[in-house]
Amino acid sequence: MRIRMLGIDHNAASVDVRALFSFTKKQAGEFLDMLRKRPDVEGAVLLATCNRTELYVSAGEPFVSDLCGLICEAKGQPADAYRDMWTCRMGMDAVTHLMELAAGLHSLIVGEDQILTQVRDALALARERYATDRVTEVLFRQAVTTAKQIKTRVRIGHGDPSCASEAIARFRAMGEDFKGRPCLVIGNGMMGRLTAQALLDAGANVYVTVRQYHSGVVDIPPGAVRIGYGERYAYIPKCDFIFSATASPNLTITGEALASCERSAPQIYVDLAVPRDIDCAVDALPFVRRYDIDDFASAKSGAMQEQYDAGKELARRGAQEFRSWYACRDLVPQVRMLARLAAEDMCWRMEPELLRMTGCDGPAMEAAAAQAAEKTVSRMLFHLRDNLEPETFRDALGMLREILERDRKKHGQE
Repeated sequence: MRIRMLGIDHNAASVDVRALFSFTKKQAGEFLDMLRKRPDVEGAVLLATCNRTELYVSAGEPFVSDLCGLICEAKGQPADAYRDMWTCRMGMDAVTHLMELAAGLHSLIVGEDQILTQVRDALALARERYATDRVTEVLFRQAVTTAKQIKTRVRIGHGDPSCASEAIARFRAMGEDFKGRPCLVIGNGMMGRLTAQALLDAGANVYVTVRQYHSGVVDIPPGAVRIGYGERYAYIPKCDFIFSATASPNLTITGEALASCERSAPQIYVDLAVPRDIDCAVDALPFVRRYDIDDFASAKSGAMQEQYDAGKELARRGAQEFRSWYACRDLVPQVRMLARLAAEDMCWRMEPELLRMTGCDGPAMEAAAAQAAEKTVSRMLFHLRDNLEPETFRDALGMLREILERDRKKHGQE
């Protein structure tokens, strides 16, 4: 199986190292454009989130590209300094990892939902840049389907497993109460909206920043107060909690600017972004406590471990379905041809009965029956493909073809 994955995540690298290899949408598109021109890369999808950067490639033969070197070059970093932090997976190892990843099984907050949207978005961007091939298309569609099955059948983690919800839960465990307390959320992207909604659900009074260049209609959670991004430092002294969750490569809060804000009561700053939004220099200021995304990794309880294991088993089955498709993808035309032959065989056997029936349109009924039979047989054969070893499936198709062709010849003689 010529599938390769190269990734770096929160298990191997700190926030600051992950920030070096983060990609904006524009940067990701340009990187995919470069990969598409390489003769040994048939398809590619780049998944870049706060907690990971992972590249999936459908490789040609021979495959000579140094994926780590290409990513490091694109980000202006020396490959030798970071090579040991990257994980390379190949074949079924890469496929199974993606199935588990899309379901949130490898997320910092186990079971979180945002990763599934990010997987979809990564595939959509690769399509936009004409970087996918048939293999990567089917691989990522299978990952999305499998993740939905896992989330439907298995309850992993909390009711709302997101970094913001986990942070709020941790602070509550530390004795903090959000009811009626002013909170500022910097960022109006997906993570910012999730954070604002989680704070609203906790009873907080929430301000959300919006960039000035946005149109008048801005999607912020009902109940939150919209303020301009440029007004954030004016609101910071009024707030007990400041959450920052943007996709900007620049700092949203600097130590120097924050030092000029008058505040005499403790404040908690939560940085949910990679690269960092909040300057580490704020740690030197009085009354400030700062947390980043790595502070909110969730641990698995005994019951959660059982659900986690059940999710991994469903991911394994999803990976097996992809393996069956991959190994037998050249047989799809044969499956469709055999289904058509089986439908013709059924109609031949039904012909005497159709001739004896009165008050019916014989040709129309025969056509409808043939269409239904072809669909049914196709479905049965594809189900066999997904549940048999590839060589067994090939043998089964060969036997079925012999039977149908023998009967076809017999029909012709009669």
